[in-house]
Amino acid sequence: PAIVDQVTRAAKKRTHLPLFVNLTPNVTDIVPIAQAAMKGGADALSAINTIESLIGIDVETATPLPIAYGMDRKEQLSTYGGFCGPAVRPVGLRVVSQIAKAFPDMPISGIGGIDSWTSAVEYLMVGARTLQICTAVMWHGFSIIRTITDGITKFMERKGYETLEELVGLALPKITTWTALSKLPPVIAKVINEKCTGCKNCVIACADGGFVAIQMRDGVAVINPEKCDGCGLCAVVCDSEAIEFIHTK
Repeated sequence: PAIVDQVTRAAKKRTHLPLFVNLTPNVTDIVPIAQAAMKGGADALSAINTIESLIGIDVETATPLPIAYGMDRKEQLSTYGGFCGPAVRPVGLRVVSQIAKAFPDMPISGIGGIDSWTSAVEYLMVGARTLQICTAVMWHGFSIIRTITDGITKFMERKGYETLEELVGLALPKITTWTALSKLPPVIAKVINEKCTGCKNCVIACADGGFVAIQMRDGVAVINPEKCDGCGLCAVVCDSEAIEFIHTK
């Protein structure tokens, strides 16, 4: 936090423009980092920056990817880089929501995996007031922006929203701690018999996942509601979309 405060103050002294401080998700707790940026004079915050990652290893040569070279340009080396795109969106939503809950009056620009109108609305609903998109533009071109804005417009018309501000933070009151959640599963899985092909993927996943709630009967998967935890793993591995979820209350 102290370094964020110092850097923000230094940048603030050297510009007359509004200062957005882009926050990294590679920290234990984002709230004190955000607070330090605000203390240093940030006019707004943006989150998230990329996630520090190692893309992979070439197992044939035991060389990290992407392959580069050392300063002598002889030895093949690599280093950690920034991971971005749709896969980082859950982290981005978590960080933005944590900042918004802690500092509801601080403008936040949401970044990380926005590639559709739904993902854009998700960021608005966890507290972002503006959005930034990069990877999706690189993949699909600038036309993706029009696709996203058109989708948001249609969504707002369908739901009766008149301004984007009505969406900002809409989901925050429903985000709580895990200790405040019911220990009973809100949903349980149910097999759609006519769609089940008897592949047993769900049986294996449920058994190896530790619940053993699914068995085969007459070539069709049958779920024991007393053992089902509602985790959803069975639906993930079902290739025929033969599993639905029903509320327990």
